[in-house]
Amino acid sequence: MRALMLTALSGMLIACPRSSAGHVFTGQVERVIDGDTIIIRVASPSTIPTNRASPLACGSLQRVRLAEIDAPELKEPGGQESKQALSDMILHRQVSITWTHRGRYRRIIGQVHLDGLSINRKLVAQGWAGPYEQ
Repeated sequence: MRALMLTALSGMLIACPRSSAGHVFTGQVERVIDGDTIIIRVASPSTIPTNRASPLACGSLQRVRLAEIDAPELKEPGGQESKQALSDMILHRQVSITWTHRGRYRRIIGQVHLDGLSINRKLVAQGWAGPYEQ
Protein backbone atom coordinates (compact mmCIF):
# COMPACT_ATOMS: atom_id res chain seq x y z
CA MET A 1 0.00 0.00 0.00
CA ARG A 2 1.30 3.43 -0.91
CA ALA A 3 1.43 6.07 1.77
CA LEU A 4 0.79 9.69 0.88
CA MET A 5 2.86 12.65 1.89
CA LEU A 6 1.17 16.01 1.78
CA THR A 7 3.34 18.93 0.85
CA ALA A 8 2.26 22.55 0.94
CA LEU A 9 3.72 24.36 -2.05
CA SER A 10 2.95 27.88 -3.20
CA GLY A 11 -0.30 27.90 -1.29
CA MET A 12 -1.44 24.68 -3.00
CA LEU A 13 -1.71 21.23 -1.46
CA ILE A 14 -0.04 18.50 -3.50
CA ALA A 15 -0.39 14.77 -2.77
CA CYS A 16 2.83 12.86 -3.48
CA PRO A 17 3.04 9.08 -3.34
CA ARG A 18 6.16 7.70 -1.67
CA SER A 19 8.52 5.93 -4.02
CA SER A 20 11.41 3.56 -3.59
CA ALA A 21 14.69 4.09 -5.45
CA GLY A 22 14.10 4.08 -9.18
CA HIS A 23 14.74 5.61 -12.54
CA VAL A 24 11.31 7.06 -13.29
CA PHE A 25 9.48 10.08 -11.98
CA THR A 26 6.42 12.02 -13.07
CA GLY A 27 5.70 15.70 -13.06
CA GLN A 28 4.16 18.66 -14.80
CA VAL A 29 6.09 20.53 -17.47
CA GLU A 30 6.38 24.06 -16.10
CA ARG A 31 8.57 25.55 -18.83
CA VAL A 32 10.13 24.70 -22.17
CA ILE A 33 13.64 26.17 -22.40
CA ASP A 34 14.33 25.14 -25.99
CA GLY A 35 13.64 22.20 -28.31
CA ASP A 36 15.37 19.65 -26.08
CA THR A 37 15.33 21.07 -22.52
CA ILE A 38 12.38 21.43 -20.13
CA ILE A 39 11.68 22.21 -16.49
CA ILE A 40 9.48 19.76 -14.58
CA ARG A 41 7.75 20.12 -11.21
CA VAL A 42 8.18 16.68 -9.63
CA ALA A 43 4.91 14.97 -8.68
CA SER A 44 6.26 11.53 -7.76
CA PRO A 45 9.63 11.44 -6.05
CA SER A 46 12.55 9.41 -7.30
CA THR A 47 16.17 8.96 -6.34
CA ILE A 48 19.28 9.65 -8.32
CA PRO A 49 20.50 6.26 -9.55
CA THR A 50 24.08 6.53 -8.30
CA ASN A 51 26.01 5.19 -5.35
CA ARG A 52 25.07 8.27 -3.33
CA ALA A 53 21.32 8.39 -3.84
CA SER A 54 19.54 11.60 -2.95
CA PRO A 55 15.86 12.26 -3.46
CA LEU A 56 14.16 14.32 -6.11
CA ALA A 57 11.81 16.07 -3.73
CA CYS A 58 8.13 16.19 -4.49
CA GLY A 59 7.32 19.69 -5.74
CA SER A 60 10.92 20.49 -6.68
CA LEU A 61 11.78 21.91 -10.09
CA GLN A 62 14.15 19.79 -12.18
CA ARG A 63 15.82 20.70 -15.47
CA VAL A 64 15.56 17.81 -17.92
CA ARG A 65 17.51 17.40 -21.17
CA LEU A 66 15.73 15.09 -23.61
CA ALA A 67 18.06 12.13 -24.18
CA GLU A 68 19.44 11.05 -27.54
CA ILE A 69 18.15 14.04 -29.50
CA ASP A 70 19.59 17.38 -30.55
CA ALA A 71 17.34 20.31 -31.37
CA PRO A 72 18.60 23.58 -32.88
CA GLU A 73 19.65 26.28 -30.41
CA LEU A 74 17.16 29.15 -30.11
CA LYS A 75 19.29 31.51 -32.23
CA GLU A 76 19.85 28.91 -34.96
CA PRO A 77 17.44 28.40 -37.89
CA GLY A 78 14.50 26.32 -36.66
CA GLY A 79 15.31 26.87 -32.98
CA GLN A 80 12.21 28.90 -32.10
CA GLU A 81 10.00 26.54 -34.13
CA SER A 82 11.46 23.49 -32.37
CA LYS A 83 10.80 25.08 -28.99
CA GLN A 84 7.23 25.92 -30.01
CA ALA A 85 6.61 22.36 -31.26
CA LEU A 86 7.79 20.91 -27.93
CA SER A 87 5.68 23.47 -26.03
CA ASP A 88 2.59 22.54 -28.05
CA MET A 89 3.16 18.86 -27.21
CA ILE A 90 3.84 18.96 -23.46
CA LEU A 91 3.73 22.41 -21.80
CA HIS A 92 1.59 22.24 -18.60
CA ARG A 93 1.01 18.51 -19.17
CA GLN A 94 1.80 15.62 -16.83
CA VAL A 95 4.70 13.53 -18.20
CA SER A 96 6.91 10.69 -17.01
CA ILE A 97 10.69 10.81 -17.21
CA THR A 98 12.86 7.70 -17.49
CA TRP A 99 16.47 8.54 -16.69
CA THR A 100 19.84 7.15 -15.67
CA HIS A 101 22.13 10.10 -14.91
CA ARG A 102 22.77 13.82 -14.85
CA GLY A 103 24.76 15.45 -17.63
CA ARG A 104 27.66 17.85 -17.44
CA TYR A 105 25.38 20.82 -16.66
CA ARG A 106 23.69 18.82 -13.83
CA ARG A 107 20.55 18.39 -15.92
CA ILE A 108 18.69 15.10 -15.76
CA ILE A 109 19.13 13.28 -19.07
CA GLY A 110 15.96 11.36 -19.85
CA GLN A 111 13.29 9.98 -22.09
CA VAL A 112 10.06 11.99 -21.82
CA HIS A 113 6.75 10.17 -22.22
CA LEU A 114 3.23 11.56 -22.53
CA ASP A 115 0.39 9.04 -22.48
CA GLY A 116 2.91 6.26 -23.20
CA LEU A 117 4.31 8.00 -26.29
CA SER A 118 8.00 8.97 -26.52
CA ILE A 119 8.23 12.72 -27.01
CA ASN A 120 11.95 12.36 -27.83
CA ARG A 121 11.15 10.07 -30.78
CA LYS A 122 8.20 12.21 -31.87
CA LEU A 123 10.40 15.33 -32.13
CA VAL A 124 12.87 13.45 -34.36
CA ALA A 125 10.11 11.86 -36.47
CA GLN A 126 8.50 15.27 -37.08
CA GLY A 127 11.84 16.88 -37.97
CA TRP A 128 12.06 19.25 -34.96
CA ALA A 129 15.24 17.52 -33.72
CA GLY A 130 17.86 15.10 -34.95
CA PRO A 131 19.60 12.19 -33.27
CA TYR A 132 22.25 13.33 -30.79
CA GLU A 133 25.79 12.75 -32.05
CA GLN A 134 28.62 13.00 -29.52
